Amino acid sequence: MEYLLTSAIIISAFLILLLIRKPDKTVSDYILMIWLISLGYVTFCYDLVYSQKYILFPSAVISGFCIPLLQGPFIYLYIKYQIEPIRFQRKDLFHFLPFIFCCLLFVEGYFLPESQQVKLIEGRLSGYDTAQIIKLAGIYLSGIIYFSLGLVKLIRFKKKQKEVFSNIEQINFNWLLYQIIFLCLVWIIILFVKDDKFIFGSGAVFILWLGYFGISQVNVFSKQDIRLESYNDFSEISNEHFEPVEENDMGPASARLAKIYQHLLIILEEEKPYLNAELKLLDLARLLQIHTNVLSKAINATSKKNFYELINEKRVEEFIRKIKNGDHQKYTIITLAYDSGFNSKASFNRNFKRITGMSPTEFMVHKEFK
Repeated sequence: MEYLLTSAIIISAFLILLLIRKPDKTVSDYILMIWLISLGYVTFCYDLVYSQKYILFPSAVISGFCIPLLQGPFIYLYIKYQIEPIRFQRKDLFHFLPFIFCCLLFVEGYFLPESQQVKLIEGRLSGYDTAQIIKLAGIYLSGIIYFSLGLVKLIRFKKKQKEVFSNIEQINFNWLLYQIIFLCLVWIIILFVKDDKFIFGSGAVFILWLGYFGISQVNVFSKQDIRLESYNDFSEISNEHFEPVEENDMGPASARLAKIYQHLLIILEEEKPYLNAELKLLDLARLLQIHTNVLSKAINATSKKNFYELINEKRVEEFIRKIKNGDHQKYTIITLAYDSGFNSKASFNRNFKRITGMSPTEFMVHKEFK
């Protein structure tokens, strides 16, 4: 157990250093950094308890009493700012009020003589029974509430991906889902096992798990190449070229929406923005000078497709144009796919088969492109 705890502390320190060195840090990076500090510190506190060294440093252990209350808010806020990296909102500080309240319940314990602090850690000091019950209830509720909120937010984002991104392969948050599941298991242990060795042992394993998946997941501990933007920020989009769509114009057969869609098709044909592998709905909204919600509605209502499907259809059409022009005789299929706007072989093959019903190779043989 001691080796496990020590390993978790070292790994958390290592991950914190990686984040410190990471350039162009986002709000989610700072949240993850503070989260790892809290995880490492609470593991260090239990290591003191497990090794009986808390007698030498009782105040250090007491200062970590309420840190478990931070885990729920941290996972929720990390998910929030990962999927929509906007500037930090001050209202999110309210999520830490239960932690502050819990700290106030034990504030006198920080100033007790060391012998009394040892009794408090061992649960033998009278006067703190109510505070302990409130703390435990807060930890239970925090886990249930915040993990549920984080899961709902993540699921909603995954459903919305194809409405705003033309390539979703590198925007993969499955590892965050794994973290929620793992933390839920830790909370189940807290709720039903109630054995400190299992609780903090599983917490230590979670740190190792977080490190493994975080490092293997692109853009977490290294420089971010993908920029997700806030899709609620349209301050730079004016209505100079397109007057606003009124509420009563938002019907599925709206002539206004059809006009917007036809304008979009002209943009796609003439400017070919889909050749940009990182094209987003927001980019096209800026070209059309309209809100993304209106553009998304126009695409869905008029073409019966989502943004992802429409753009990748255009990319497949571009690829087919290239092979009709004989470009496949000079370049490889995957090169032509990248030149058509795809960012991976898997994405190209999947979308090509979805649209044509054949793999690229089968298509070329069937259409006699040699």
